[in-house]
Amino acid sequence: MNDFQRRFKNYDNQQLLKIIEDVENYEPAAVEAAKLELSKRDVSQEEIQAASKALQEKRAKVDQTRKQMKKAEEKAKSLGAEILETVNPIKKNPQSSDEKINLIAIVFGLIAIFQIVQIFGTPQLIAPSIIDVIPILLLPIAVFLFWKRNKIGWVLMTALFVYNVINSIGILFLSWGWFQTDEYSSQDVQIDFQEIDNLFPQPNPVIHLVIIILFGAALWVISKEDLRREFQIDVESCLMTIGISALLTAIVMGLI
Repeated sequence: MNDFQRRFKNYDNQQLLKIIEDVENYEPAAVEAAKLELSKRDVSQEEIQAASKALQEKRAKVDQTRKQMKKAEEKAKSLGAEILETVNPIKKNPQSSDEKINLIAIVFGLIAIFQIVQIFGTPQLIAPSIIDVIPILLLPIAVFLFWKRNKIGWVLMTALFVYNVINSIGILFLSWGWFQTDEYSSQDVQIDFQEIDNLFPQPNPVIHLVIIILFGAALWVISKEDLRREFQIDVESCLMTIGISALLTAIVMGLI
């Protein structure tokens, strides 16, 4: 009696059948020992067929899992290649609509992550207001729906672009007003303003200028015909979305 025969005495019928049917992955001595052990048992043909069927079902599940993993791997590779192609600055052909959508989703997805980390991941001297938090929470949702070519995603992205542009323009005017006050105010008043600035730092106008350019350019791109066609947005709906978003932003900011 060899080692295989001693070991296989503790194997059930299904394990033995697996060895017998999977000849390529087992040594010939192991296969013969499995056949011998199975022949010694009082196993009916029905039991052998049932065990064989269970083994085949198990193999089918394993094969299905492998196919799904391979499919997911290929999809991940395809997505990675698509992202690299999207952000590739050197291209012979102009960007397609899909590439524009992917690029916008990537850029503003990163911005959404940065904003969430900045507002929730770092200590804040003063808790952000609900008006500041809502656009930040809406941006990742809008980006995902926009990337999925969902019409609501386009509407949300447009509304957020309009909000950020108008909001940054308002902050720029506010910053200019503070600058004028600092320039022409008396020494005592300037000291008071310095103390206020320590608690409430003046916004950096360069940052908001970049926001105006970036969000404004993105608004222009998604409002063009080729991208509107992808989301089934006509000109009237586009203008209405921009107008309503601008009106609501102005109301929220107290401009109206």
